[in-house]
Amino acid sequence: MRSVNPEGGKKEVLDKLEPTEALLVDDWAIKFLPLHFREKSAEVYGKRGINWHVTAVIRKTPESSLLVDVFVHVFDSCDQDQIAVASITQNTLSTLRKLYPELTGVYFRSDNAGCYHGGYLLTSLPSIGHETGIRVIDYDFSEAQHGKDICDRKTATMKQHARRFVAETKTDILTACDLKKALESNGGVKGCRVSVVEMPQRSSQIDTNGKIKGISQIHNIHYEEGGIRFWKAFDIGKGKGVVQDNMPSAEIPKVKVVQAFPEACLSSGTMASSSKHTEEEKVTPTDTETVESDALFECPTDGCTCSFDSETELQRHLNVGNHVRR
Repeated sequence: MRSVNPEGGKKEVLDKLEPTEALLVDDWAIKFLPLHFREKSAEVYGKRGINWHVTAVIRKTPESSLLVDVFVHVFDSCDQDQIAVASITQNTLSTLRKLYPELTGVYFRSDNAGCYHGGYLLTSLPSIGHETGIRVIDYDFSEAQHGKDICDRKTATMKQHARRFVAETKTDILTACDLKKALESNGGVKGCRVSVVEMPQRSSQIDTNGKIKGISQIHNIHYEEGGIRFWKAFDIGKGKGVVQDNMPSAEIPKVKVVQAFPEACLSSGTMASSSKHTEEEKVTPTDTETVESDALFECPTDGCTCSFDSETELQRHLNVGNHVRR
């Protein structure tokens, strides 16, 4: 139940998403271990992983199709904390503003890891939005290891792309720049952009000790004019409002861009189309019972009764998260 209830927030956002808005799903991917084409036994041990942060940006077209763009920030070395996430968020929104000038608002979603679920980041988002010109509307948290499936799928594709690069070119991937080169080889991964960045030397004036009372129980946040409203669970109660002036705020350092995002990449991935089979259609238990006997691909999510004729339709359904439970 704790993992199912937050998914309602994602479905609601996707239903009401406008062409001038986007849903951003954040996740720190598992560190990428250096790859050698020919590896000595001594090189197997003691590897230092490459940090990479994945942001999946979901947009809706005027035809109600959902498009996915992925922005990857790669670090040779980085502390995976709230300061790094705030800096990445600032860089991502600035990039989105340049690529899609029509964007005016964004919704955020992530799991409740400490680097996301903290007072420093949550109180910094309004100022980041004001600086970049893209307003932050909501921030929803899912349970640990839930709600970031679209990032995991894109990460798996990028890892396979990197392994193929090593096998075909006989080139090692040892640094962040090597990883960017591998991910952009052969035209890159569809809908994915990669940037190599560094965190600046941190100032002693940055205070990340600001706390929000009861933050461990907060799962849904809405940014209002002059304040923030919290909910412990999605769509339950009116929430608790807090005036922004009464909340801590801190300086947000900017990342140093070593290699910027490419201006162009392979076209965005499609999550849902406006054709006959679309995940935005409301599937009823009766409809599901009708196709269960013929459909080959069943949704692996616990309790979901949907089934589909092709793997492509199943993947779109999983990305949208429009699960039907009896």
